[in-house]
Amino acid sequence: MLGDDLEAWAAVAQDLRTLLRGLRDHKDLPNAAPLHHRLAIMRLVRGVREDLTLVREGLSEQFSAVPPDELIQQLLSQLDGDAITIPVLGALRPALRAEAMLQLHEALQADPEYVPVLRMATALASVSGRWAEAVAWLERIAGVEPGEKGALPLMTLGDIHWKKLGQPAEAQGFYRSAQLRCGDDPVLLDKLLKLDLDLSNWADAVITCQALIDQVTGEPEGKALRVTYLLTLGEIHVYGMQKPAAALMHYLEALHAMPDYALTYTLLRELLETNSWVSLTDALGTDAEGTPAERFVDLLEEGAVAHPEDAAAIVSHLRTAVLNL
Repeated sequence: MLGDDLEAWAAVAQDLRTLLRGLRDHKDLPNAAPLHHRLAIMRLVRGVREDLTLVREGLSEQFSAVPPDELIQQLLSQLDGDAITIPVLGALRPALRAEAMLQLHEALQADPEYVPVLRMATALASVSGRWAEAVAWLERIAGVEPGEKGALPLMTLGDIHWKKLGQPAEAQGFYRSAQLRCGDDPVLLDKLLKLDLDLSNWADAVITCQALIDQVTGEPEGKALRVTYLLTLGEIHVYGMQKPAAALMHYLEALHAMPDYALTYTLLRELLETNSWVSLTDALGTDAEGTPAERFVDLLEEGAVAHPEDAAAIVSHLRTAVLNL
């Protein structure tokens, strides 16, 4: 059956080459780009079937029994820039990838702005670690794709400059350009938040984190994310902005949203280990009054009176009281 499949692929490939020769004779080169693209894909798909054992050996052991059709579907998704779980392209022989790339160069000579070819070229360059080449293809895609469609290549450019080229400032520029096209996309905002934290851009990180909190608030599955971002906001105020009282308010807001989340109590204990309760309440003033955090402040006060200067005992008192409310 596998042999029959390979013979069928070879016959189709020959038909496509015949069609390409006809296009050249008629000087209709722009229409040749999709055909070269198809030939490049077919070469890689055929490679999966021809070298199935080798491909499986090149993948993690967990993928050793994946059916060929599923591997091919993962390959096609990877070539189109979609999210994947099995990195098939990197498991193919470099010589096969080089053959496919030759077809893509032919396609781009016919039509330099044919986006499916540019996406595939990006995938081939990326899997080989040729980041400068991948950047060039992505910049071309971003220039061709209108509006929101151009946001994804810009985000990917940011990822490469940050994670692969070690250029976080350049990455921020690409992320901001993507934001102009797609607005406050949560995936993009999360990237910006992590980058702001990496660059110690605390003021920008606060704005981005708050925007993420606003987005997830009220969503059915958003409670855990909201708590995560509230705790992150607290960490920013503790370690980046040296405002522990503001951090306390964010931690208590997270506690109100999810009273049984263990990490919140851990962070509260760490905060009280490095900042006295008196100093925190002095800086807090009346900020908690009339808010959901007010009752937690009262419970912390009770714990501080009963266990002065014992952060673990104060937080334990708070936790017991909160979980029994």
